[in-house]
Amino acid sequence: MRFIARQATLEDWGPLVSCWNDLKGGRHAWKITGGLPVLRSYFHLMGVQPGIFIPLLVDELGIHVQGFAVIEECIQPSISPNGLGMVNCLHGFIRALYVRSNTPPEESQKLDGLMTGWSKMRKHEFLCGNCRKDFPERFAAKYGYE
Repeated sequence: MRFIARQATLEDWGPLVSCWNDLKGGRHAWKITGGLPVLRSYFHLMGVQPGIFIPLLVDELGIHVQGFAVIEECIQPSISPNGLGMVNCLHGFIRALYVRSNTPPEESQKLDGLMTGWSKMRKHEFLCGNCRKDFPERFAAKYGYE
């Protein structure tokens, strides 16, 4: 099956919850601390706050959600280029990221491409998220994460 990456819409809530339940019912559930009410809040905010982005990896008919992310735009203080002051640094922070394990890598890369494109369009200096301290180096090398 082929997939496309696109922004979530209101009609995607049911299929998104199904994908969320797979995550929360699987072996990776411990990595996500928020529950369904937190996802619902981000989903609602997505419609009114341009700094909240929920990209989806869906089948070509848009019925089945194979993966998703929740990204929040943030401002972080940073040292100015001349080293004499502080400036605000706009960036994207990945709150959640999940793609079902049976997804071919070339299909899951479509979600990564949409996330990166959104961040560049918003003029973010970087796109980041938290990783476990024991994040396997083989995955970091495979996906280019630090």
